[in-house]
Amino acid sequence: MHLYRLSAEQTEQLRPCLQELAEHHNAVSRHFRGAFPTLPLDQRLAGFTEDVRAGRSHICALMDGDAVAGFCKVNLAGEQGTLHYLVLRKAYRGQGWGKQLMDWAMRVFADAQVKRIEVQVVDGNPAQRLYEAYGFAVKTLNMEKTCP
Repeated sequence: MHLYRLSAEQTEQLRPCLQELAEHHNAVSRHFRGAFPTLPLDQRLAGFTEDVRAGRSHICALMDGDAVAGFCKVNLAGEQGTLHYLVLRKAYRGQGWGKQLMDWAMRVFADAQVKRIEVQVVDGNPAQRLYEAYGFAVKTLNMEKTCP
């Protein structure tokens, strides 16, 4: 297992992780059940490619041989940073790999001299504990209702 920074041309390798994330949210999330992803996967991956190519995003993949076991995507905009994705496939959770990806993200933010970092996490996601361990705290609580 090793961490590897993806180029714009390699973002398609993230498809299995994003598919597993969608299956998870659609099966268990009270917030996204049946409605995830909000953007078709092909469009999402095309956006990842363009963001990396333009230097707006950086993606680090956790590689198990040739397969992506998880990834972290960060966005940079001046002094603002966003932890956009931190995804681990189910078989790799609880083994410290999330911390490895989070450490990578924090180094990217530090190197870019980011002053403010934002992460969005679904209420009830166990990863919230990981973010809190890095000093993140709930700043706002947005509530929404899905109408039929």
